[in-house]
Amino acid sequence: AAPRNPADYADFVRFVATRYAGKVSAWEVWNEENTSRFWPSGPSPSAYVPLLRAAYPVVKAADPAALVVFGGVSQNDYAYIEGAYAAGAKGYFDVMAVHPYPGPNPPESASYENGRMTPGSFAGFTEVREAMLARGDDKPIWLTEFGWSTTTTESWGVSPSQQADYLTRAYRLLEAYPYVHVAYWYNLRNNHWDNDADTWETQLGLMRTDFVKKPSYYAFKGYVPGAGPAYPVTPPPAPAQPSLSISPAETSPAGTAPRARRRATTTSISLTRRVGRTRARAASRRLARELVVSGRVTGARGGRVKIKLRHRDARGRWVRPRAHAVALSADGRFRLRLGFRRARWLLVRAVYPGSDTAAPSRSAPRRVRS
Repeated sequence: AAPRNPADYADFVRFVATRYAGKVSAWEVWNEENTSRFWPSGPSPSAYVPLLRAAYPVVKAADPAALVVFGGVSQNDYAYIEGAYAAGAKGYFDVMAVHPYPGPNPPESASYENGRMTPGSFAGFTEVREAMLARGDDKPIWLTEFGWSTTTTESWGVSPSQQADYLTRAYRLLEAYPYVHVAYWYNLRNNHWDNDADTWETQLGLMRTDFVKKPSYYAFKGYVPGAGPAYPVTPPPAPAQPSLSISPAETSPAGTAPRARRRATTTSISLTRRVGRTRARAASRRLARELVVSGRVTGARGGRVKIKLRHRDARGRWVRPRAHAVALSADGRFRLRLGFRRARWLLVRAVYPGSDTAAPSRSAPRRVRS
């Protein structure tokens, strides 16, 4: 379990980093913190990042040449890593680490969901890389654990010959990704404390508990980098990018340059009158107004649209824009409803983060006055 106080962990890291300065080349801060097994209180990027931020400076102070490695996450859990960036992880590690165990699937096998390679795919580290680059972080990735198990009783098992074959193919595949600097096979020997039990975790070794070598041992020993062609995983053709429009839709100008996100091509704000709820007598009803911003993200099946609005206060001053996140329906439609008394409204922009192209508005945002 994580320490209650990250400073206590920093004291421990300072001690060992000082003791082994010049002898240890890298320190990995925790292990599979995205699982309940190693983070019993429940995986939380915002809880892990303080540990990382506490450890990084004390390692650098004790041994400036040593690297600080982000705690290897189980699978290629890019959602957890993105959460860690949001919590302030950037700048507090030198290497990103993942544990891509693909079950019984070969290393070239990949599955996709919502346009992204799934975390359980061996090459899902490519999604981790994209998430890092999107945040301006061009750091190497290490596979601090990966492998295939020779268990015969669990669904994630492969035969000894398959284990050897997949090992060679995995290392050959990794040669196509120069940002993957290190890849540790887990592990050398079956878990000795389990006496070769026929379970997935125990049977990951290149040798049995009694040191009898599996075919994968010889495959590992005989692997020569560069002896064959490196073959990256080829993703399927990308689906058409979602496009966002605020009703009524208009055609965007031709030849628009690609940008990071798509903005609304037109703007439309509608006002509807409704009677507010009665809190006391019927005579106390007040006429309220409702601001409605609606539209559709063509081709999207989920996600959220960010709508930024601003209005004038009672003194006539423009208030800082406020962002509203609106969930999409199954067909990509969305509707934002806001009640108000008196105001002048300005729709600043609407953005769908799932897109990678943009089309500017033909006209200035529309103002609506109550």
